[in-house]
Amino acid sequence: MKRILIFIICFLCYTPVVSQVYYNRLLSQITDWDTVRINTVLTEKISSLPGYLKERYIPLINYASENYEETVVFQVDFSSKESIVEINIVNNDFPLDLYYVTNRFVRCDVKLVVLTYNGEVEIVNKGIISWTKGLARKEAKAFRYINKQRPDFIFVCNDIFGCFFYVKDGIIYVYDYYNHEIGPFQDNSRVMKLIKNE
Repeated sequence: MKRILIFIICFLCYTPVVSQVYYNRLLSQITDWDTVRINTVLTEKISSLPGYLKERYIPLINYASENYEETVVFQVDFSSKESIVEINIVNNDFPLDLYYVTNRFVRCDVKLVVLTYNGEVEIVNKGIISWTKGLARKEAKAFRYINKQRPDFIFVCNDIFGCFFYVKDGIIYVYDYYNHEIGPFQDNSRVMKLIKNE
């Protein structure tokens, strides 16, 4: 009995409590990124790549943009102070990833992914890739699930591995596909601990 009581006390002490999450600034930052701006910046980024990458990426992206639906996944940073968490888009000139999918709200098969890092196009791949095939399948399943929820927008944090975040009806949710947990952002203890330790 003492061990159980000690475990509960330790768990409560190490689980951060978040009373407020601010993402109003994030909303205004996202509205700045319309389809025209995204495509303009993407074209600039692709044109600055070495020739062999341009030859490979341009046909893939052109085909995907003509034949599939585009889903934008914004990259964000979390900052916390006491019991308040603030979410903002990362500070670079192309803070997003693009997923080209079939039947976004029904089947949502990912056909092409354009991943960026520090505002530069890093990876263009036919489908979701990860360290292992199993993890890639989990990520694809999470992405399909989220799109079927018809979220207002989707975002990721590069400092928190294995999670997609999304907003629906004013509530932030997290799909932690690494641990297979789905629910409100503030209820995910792993994510909350990572944010508090940043």
